[in-house]
This record gives sequence, C-alpha cells and structure tokens, in this order.
Amino acid sequence: MARLQQCMDKEDEDPLSDPWPTTKALFEELTLRFQVISERDYARHKIENFKQGTMRVDNFMVEFEALVAKSGIKDQEQTVVDLLERNTNWEIIKELFKQDRRKTTGDATLTEILQIGRREMFQYMTNSTWSKGSTGSGSHQSKPAGQALTKPPAAPQYVPMDVDAARTKSKVQCYKCRGYGHFARDCKRKVDVCAMDYEEIRQHYFEEFQAMKESELKD
Repeated sequence: MARLQQCMDKEDEDPLSDPWPTTKALFEELTLRFQVISERDYARHKIENFKQGTMRVDNFMVEFEALVAKSGIKDQEQTVVDLLERNTNWEIIKELFKQDRRKTTGDATLTEILQIGRREMFQYMTNSTWSKGSTGSGSHQSKPAGQALTKPPAAPQYVPMDVDAARTKSKVQCYKCRGYGHFARDCKRKVDVCAMDYEEIRQHYFEEFQAMKESELKD
C-alpha cells in the first residue's frame, strides 16, 4: 500500500524518475504479471469443489470442461478422470462402475457419463409424464358402475442411445451405436458414437429423443 501511495503521489513527476510513474502503469504491470496465474489458480480451486448437485448432466459437463481448460489440467488425464468420478452425482458414477464403462481419458469418461446421465434423465421424464397423465383432470371423472378403470400403459423401456432395448433382453451391446442385442460387426445403423465429438453426440441424442417423442404421440 505504501508503494501504491508513492505512485499516486508521483503521477505528475518525470516518468523516468520512477519505474511506475503512474497508478495506471503500476496496475498494468500487476495485471501482466499476475492475472493469468490468478485465473488459473481460481479455476483449479473451483473445479476441485465443483459438484453436479441438482444440475442437469449436460449443463454440468459444459461448465466442467470450461473449468478444465481454464485450470490448465486438460493434459492431466488421470486428474480429470478422478475429478469427474468424484464430482458427478453418485447415481451416475454407480452405473459407470456397474456397467464396467470406466475409461482412462477425460474425454472418454465424459462421454460415458453423458450417455448414462441422459438415459436416467429420459427414464425420469418418461415416468413423470405418465404419472402426471394418470393424475390429471380426466382421472377424477366418475366411471359408470361396473366399468373397470383403465390402467395407463407401461412406460417404454428404451432410452435415446438404446432404441432396440425394448425389443430384447440381451446384454450384448454394440460398440458402434451403443444399442443392445447385436455386435458392432452386425450393426446396420449408420451411427458411430465412438467417432463423434461432444457436440455431435449431444445433437444426435437430442434428435433421437425428439423422434421418439413424436413417435409416441402418433401412437
């Protein structure tokens, strides 16, 4: 503070008489020396304590990737994997372990977590839709005597990344499209999830989810 006050007192003096002749010059040098380091340290501290909580998995991953880039740990694969497994909701990580889908790189782990998180979100949304429909105004209307109550149809068991899961109980999973009931060598779909980046995977499952919703409405 004493040094800063000296600079403020000498703003009108000869610039050559002091290494920081003005307050502006002092702040410019401080910014040049410490801004990048401070931003990186702040991002590193934040990512260490950045929990998913009630955030949707897509939003969580977008912010997580931004913090990885700012903290300068993108090349530290094991560190990124550890942070993902520690900070993502346990329900998703539990499925990651149960299905033996753990990966050794940050990008691959992120992709697996996104797929599992979207599947659970889709199942939750489907169950919630049927629950709301069964408790709507129509369900409170009186029924003629002797008429049985209509049971709402069971929620479909498929998920955006598993179109044929409702038609088979096979645990065989395609490495290419991530569907069940067939191997990658027999896959007839043009989708190759392994060759997609994050944005392509996100767009693919969004379009697939919309197509399923439209199909259900037609039925």
